[in-house]
Amino acid sequence: MKAYVEAAQLLPPEYRDEFLKYGGESAEEIRLRSGRKAGVVRCGAETELNTPAVGAPALLYVIEKATGASVHSAADTLKNGFISRHGLRIGVCGQAVMKDGGVAGYRSCGSVNIRIPRECKGIGGDVPDRLRESGYD
Repeated sequence: MKAYVEAAQLLPPEYRDEFLKYGGESAEEIRLRSGRKAGVVRCGAETELNTPAVGAPALLYVIEKATGASVHSAADTLKNGFISRHGLRIGVCGQAVMKDGGVAGYRSCGSVNIRIPRECKGIGGDVPDRLRESGYD
């Protein structure tokens, strides 16, 4: 399944439809921030989508979908600020609960960013050739 379709499936319907209508195939990231309309990053620039302002229910929906309705199963990675699902990385930002100098969990969530992986052909350019010439195989 294409990564942007996988990302869209994590969104509440009113955000999903707008994301797909806008042209999700070229999206690099979906941004949901509390109190603001959803945004999508394409070619390094963010565009605001025609959606309702994001609230706690929408953020919780994404987290629930991303964890398969089992937030506690993702607790270890969530402590690091993200969840992984089917090749997607879902960044979570909120008010952290601290314990013994580290993050033990979250009290509330203020934003969720879904990063959409994509192939970037030729991004390494001549690096492999230069490494071989330097003696690295």
